[in-house]
Amino acid sequence: RGLKAAARMLEDGALSGPLRERYAGWDAAQALLGGDRTLAEVADAAEREGLDPQPRSGRQEWLENIVNRYV
Repeated sequence: RGLKAAARMLEDGALSGPLRERYAGWDAAQALLGGDRTLAEVADAAEREGLDPQPRSGRQEWLENIVNRYV
């Protein structure tokens, strides 16, 4: 039952949108992980742009409700 529910969630893309939204703006991290930028370059860019990231809700309960609809 769980495998079928997971397959339907993947086919429907039920969590694709929230996943893209959650990690939007992580380009610097991808560049760092891909070896395109160094940690010092990412740190310099963060200071230069005055980045001050604030915590955001992961909307855990909302995501759990999506999963529960499929199970």
